[in-house]
Amino acid sequence: PAAFEPDDGAREMPTWRLPPVQSDGRRTAIPCETVYTVLPSGAVVVTNTCTVGAGLPPPPRVGVRLAMGPGFRRVAWYGRGPHESYPDRRTGAKLGRHACRVEETDVPYMFPSENGNFSDTRWAAVTDDAGVGLVFAPAAGGEETLHFSAHEYTALDLHRAMNGYEVRRRDDGTFVTLDARHMGLGGNDSWSRAILPQYLVPQGTYRHSVLIRPVQSAEDIGR
Repeated sequence: PAAFEPDDGAREMPTWRLPPVQSDGRRTAIPCETVYTVLPSGAVVVTNTCTVGAGLPPPPRVGVRLAMGPGFRRVAWYGRGPHESYPDRRTGAKLGRHACRVEETDVPYMFPSENGNFSDTRWAAVTDDAGVGLVFAPAAGGEETLHFSAHEYTALDLHRAMNGYEVRRRDDGTFVTLDARHMGLGGNDSWSRAILPQYLVPQGTYRHSVLIRPVQSAEDIGR
């Protein structure tokens, strides 16, 4: 179907819904819908709404995931850094502007697992060496923040690997996650990986918007 044009001059694309999934003989679907609003400036606002039912366990994260083409191997962000941080592992990460290459965000744990997240992110940029790429930020502005990560591999690549050398590092793209909510890591003691209740993502309905805008140089990133 064709896009339509609201009164404010933006172009809003149709809404898509993820189909339900059967698992273990019961419905475990999380209904989601995503709206893409293309602004006259060329920026895009992605608004995602999803509902985690009361019968489901807390999800690990709520957000969007996207792939960029080859060559986008530089990241910059204003948030916690320069090392990874999570809701229950962020006090030691300084709030400020940071930058590195995508491969430098990787944390090579003995067993391949979730890594390289940056909490309290006000904006993040993924670009090529010339500064051409995309900037991501909460569409609401103000005090809103994101959890951000960018890797050479997908979450599925990481899940399939039993050892670090088995992680498939791709040269055909950079894989970005932008989360409104992210659970903690847990492991506060030596005998349990349990996560403290305040760092879980509770069941409920979540609605969040991300602004994506193109940039042509490093000077455009912080504007």
